[in-house]
Amino acid sequence: MSHEIWTVQVQGGTPFGLGIAGNPRVEHNGGMSVFHLVITEQQAEVIKDIAERRECKIEIRPMQKQTDEQKSERMALLGIQRGEKCWPCGACPNCAWFDPLIEVGEPCGHISWPVETRAAFEESDKAAKDWEECPVKERLSQAS
Repeated sequence: MSHEIWTVQVQGGTPFGLGIAGNPRVEHNGGMSVFHLVITEQQAEVIKDIAERRECKIEIRPMQKQTDEQKSERMALLGIQRGEKCWPCGACPNCAWFDPLIEVGEPCGHISWPVETRAAFEESDKAAKDWEECPVKERLSQAS
């Protein structure tokens, strides 16, 4: 069985403590306790049984995992899956115009976004300053 992060919420009942390998010791004081544990599904069932035997109300569930769409976006933000292509320069990730989610072409909104979007965005002081100071704007402008 694989270990996952589980959220455990315990209410009422008799106080108890748990010491599970690989986790800090947790204590339920009889009020409300919430903690996160790295456990298997089988261990989650044991914890549920312990709490219920002490007349506690318990909710125990695995933490949500990222969706395929979230993973794809995270990889795009990291610049992964761009093959041999890399960001135009080291300043790009701090630039207001930086758009790593652009799938084709350069990740620069100044050259890739629709005219209306660029016009509205140019009203921002940061966007105007970032474009003015862009170390690769000449190359990007020629490539578009």
